[in-house]
Amino acid sequence: MENKKTQIVIWDDIVMMILALVSGYLLVLEYTTSLTPVQLQWLNIMDVTIASIFLLEFAVKFFLAKSKSAFFKANWWYLLASIPVTTSATQALRLLRLLRLFRLLRLSSGVKEVVAYLKRFVKQTHLFSVFAIWAFLMFAGTLAFYAFEHAVNPHVNSLFDSFWWAMATVTTIGYGDIYPTTTAGRIVAMFLMITGIGTSGIFTALIASFLIKEKK
Repeated sequence: MENKKTQIVIWDDIVMMILALVSGYLLVLEYTTSLTPVQLQWLNIMDVTIASIFLLEFAVKFFLAKSKSAFFKANWWYLLASIPVTTSATQALRLLRLLRLFRLLRLSSGVKEVVAYLKRFVKQTHLFSVFAIWAFLMFAGTLAFYAFEHAVNPHVNSLFDSFWWAMATVTTIGYGDIYPTTTAGRIVAMFLMITGIGTSGIFTALIASFLIKEKK
């Protein structure tokens, strides 16, 4: 139950921080760009939507707060950040949108836990090492397939065609729109199939091991 609450807090912080950044960007756009009436209308719609989400979040947290007076005293500025700016009467208040950016300073312990979790994930699954191996296989397979096939295979006209084939092969998808026609090309294909399955299997096993350890 406690973990569930932490996850909700994490996602709430992430979503609201993204909305705060979008709101700040819209404010800069409004001041620095000559907007057409249609663009201004869309900007107002987005601002009202963001303001409504901020207001809804404030209302929900206020309703759930054990001490509503203490919550309001600590978070009253949320209401100011929730004022939509769409008419001439409220244009003077549009700088209040900047208050939304204060959400970026309210990094909860939940967000820090996410960062720590991602660090453990990268370290224990050897993500960078697996990615480096995968990238090498893609690079080598692309060049080898192009060298053997581009002069004789009507489906291989560029390095991108070889890259597309290598991607489909190493991930064991195999669309079949491009396939080797030479013996050397088929050997490259077999090599990528085997190593692709092996790399994917190892990475999957590392992820499973990491998840089991985290659960314990």
